Amino acid sequence: MELKKINYFTEKEEAVINLLTELGFRKIVAKVLVYLIANTESTIKDIERGADLRQFEVSIATAYLTEKKWLTCHVAVRGSIRGRPVKVVRLVKPVLEIIASIEEEKKAEIRALLQKVSKLQHLVHECDTQPL
Repeated sequence: MELKKINYFTEKEEAVINLLTELGFRKIVAKVLVYLIANTESTIKDIERGADLRQFEVSIATAYLTEKKWLTCHVAVRGSIRGRPVKVVRLVKPVLEIIASIEEEKKAEIRALLQKVSKLQHLVHECDTQPL
């Protein structure tokens, strides 16, 4: 049996996961993203172990991150032909670009909410001057 080193999240990494969930990310996505920030390239199995997630949770998270174009996935070539192919994922963008992307997304959400509040104020003001 081959022994592998299993990484656990540090307090700082846990804090990053919590901040990402507060920003609206699912916890599984936050865990996978933080794991990949610490380990730029990993197999799905390593992410399962290191992030304490199940295979389908890692699949959901990696699909989301791939859709955002932050992650790429490829099948690693193995020495033997037997067994399932090993999927290897890695971050495509640097961490600072990912954070900038999150910032832009949240700013857009805030602008949309402020526009709705402004429209609400305008409609209420119209109702004050004219009876419904």
